[in-house]
Parts: sequence; C-alpha cells; structure tokens
Amino acid sequence: MSELVKLEDIIPAQASFRLKKKENKEYFLKPVDMSDQVWVRENLGDEDAVKKIFDLKNLNATKVSMLIYRLLNQQDRADFLAYEKTDINDDGVKKKVLVTGPEVLLKHISQNEFLPIIGALNRTFIDSSPMKDTMIEMAKKKVMEINKQSRTTEKSSKS
Repeated sequence: MSELVKLEDIIPAQASFRLKKKENKEYFLKPVDMSDQVWVRENLGDEDAVKKIFDLKNLNATKVSMLIYRLLNQQDRADFLAYEKTDINDDGVKKKVLVTGPEVLLKHISQNEFLPIIGALNRTFIDSSPMKDTMIEMAKKKVMEINKQSRTTEKSSKS
C-alpha cells in the first residue's frame, strides 16, 4: 500500500525558535508582509544596513530583537509586555523609564540562542518571498497529481 503525500512534506512549517529562559517555549514568526518590509526600511535601514545588523561579528542585538518582536504573533508578544520602572540616572535623579517589549524579549535571549533565532528570521524572509505563493500552488497541484497516481496504481494492482 502506497502512502499519500502530504502538503506539509513539501511546504516547510512556520519558522520558530525556543528560549530557555521561557522554559524552552517555542515562539513562531509570522510571514513577512509588505507593512513589515516598510517597517524594516524605516526602522532598520536599507538592505546594506540590515545586513550589518545581522553580522555575527558585530551583531546589533537591540535591532535584531526589534525585528523578532515585530514578527512574533500576538499571543507570543504577550510574554514580553512593556513595563515602566524607576531608574536612578548618573546624576542621582530618579526617572521613570519605559522598558519596551523588544527590550524585554532581548533580556530573555541568551548569546547561544541568537544564531538559531537569526536562522528563523532568515527562513521567515525567504518563506515570505513573492514567489512563495506560486510555489505553494505548484506544490498543491503536484501533491494532488502524486496522490491521484498513487490511488490509480493502488486500484489497478488490486484488479
């Protein structure tokens, strides 16, 4: 008996990463859409600037965490909510400071976790390319063809 091909076998699952400080919870990154691309240009710079942010020798962890937070789904963002704290500055003055969601997220990422997270980010950008929809449609058609052939072969072998 032949096995049917599943679409999940051809199309990769959503990009994700795990954080040890969050009990090894798995976090999922949403596909990059046009508004995310605009946000990246406005907040992180052009393509060359973004490449520099991800340079492992000079990794800009703050900007990487901003992008990760941007691509987290709403449920996962809830684990890294912003809060206000009181700091004392270098002049001895108490001051209220907002700790943003990306900053909270960054505090939960260990140095060893950055490489897998960057891999998940790369995968999200690649999986979100304009060709992906076309590739998915082609994959669906191929899966249907393979499964149809498989069923036809099964029927003819039973006869």
